[in-house]
Order: sequence, then C-alpha cells, then structure tokens
Amino acid sequence: SSLTVFDPACGSGEFLRETLRYLELIGYSGTIKLIGWDISRAACDMARFILDWEAAFVSAPITIDIENRDSLDVEHVWPDAADLILMNPPFVSWQAMSTTQRTKVRDALGALAQMRTDMSEAFVWKAANCVRPGGVLGCFIPASMLDSKAAELLRERLGQLLSPKLIARLGSHSLFSD
Repeated sequence: SSLTVFDPACGSGEFLRETLRYLELIGYSGTIKLIGWDISRAACDMARFILDWEAAFVSAPITIDIENRDSLDVEHVWPDAADLILMNPPFVSWQAMSTTQRTKVRDALGALAQMRTDMSEAFVWKAANCVRPGGVLGCFIPASMLDSKAAELLRERLGQLLSPKLIARLGSHSLFSD
C-alpha cells in the first residue's frame, strides 16, 4: 500500500523520476514517498523541479522530499527500512578525497574501511543497512569494488546482508574517463 524510494546521491533526480514514471506505467495506486539527498543545492533544485513536474502526471498519492544534505555526514540519519534504494554514488578514490571526506568514509565503514577504499563503498554499505528486508538496492559501483583486496571484507559483509540478483560489469573503464 506504500512505497518508500530513496536516492542518497540524487543529483537532478533522474532515478527518482524514472521510478515515478514506471510506477505510473504499471498502475501502482499506493502511496509513494520519494526521498533524495545531494550535496549540491543546484542539483536539489533541479530534482525538485523535475519531480514536481512528473508528479502532476501521476495518479497515486506522492510525497517528495529532496534535501541538500551530505549523505555521509553522521548527523544525517538515513531513512529506516526503505523499500527501494537506487543510486549512482560518487566514485571518489582515496587519493582524491579531502581529509574530511576520508574521515566520513571511515566513520561510515568502520572496520570495513580497508586500505584505500572508494567513497562509493561507504554509500553502498549504508544503503545495505537501511533497505528493508525484502527491499531492493540498485546501484552502480566501481569495478574495484568487485575485485580489489581493499573491498574484500566489505563484499563478504554485503553477502551476509543482501541476496544479489544481478551483478554485471558493463562497458570499459574509458566509458566514463572524466
């Protein structure tokens, strides 16, 4: 009867928008709650605009909550028991992170922060811990998360929390070179 969808790095809200469009396409009539966070105020403004526009064409009751937040800030508690988490988390290598970002990643991962972890790993770990049992986590991850020694413990723990349905390596590293 209700569905909570969360994107902790929503950017302009495309994942949330496409979710809304799909739910309308299949005739979903329950309550929809869309939650999006991003560190960019401009991205949040774009997300609000596009989701408000899209909501006008949806028959189900909708709540849209887009906030300018840093998802890795300990003050921001992720929604509890989200039904669906869709995200393209920031891929930031350890070397490219600021000291503050490194602290936030270590705080989020705890003992799972091994060697030179990527920022996206903190997002995936937090998402795995806030999706409800039976819920769905869909996200892009860097290839290094699938095979690096630094992510080995994280993969093991994620395997205990989640039941993967599809893991795919798409394209080449040159696809998103910039």
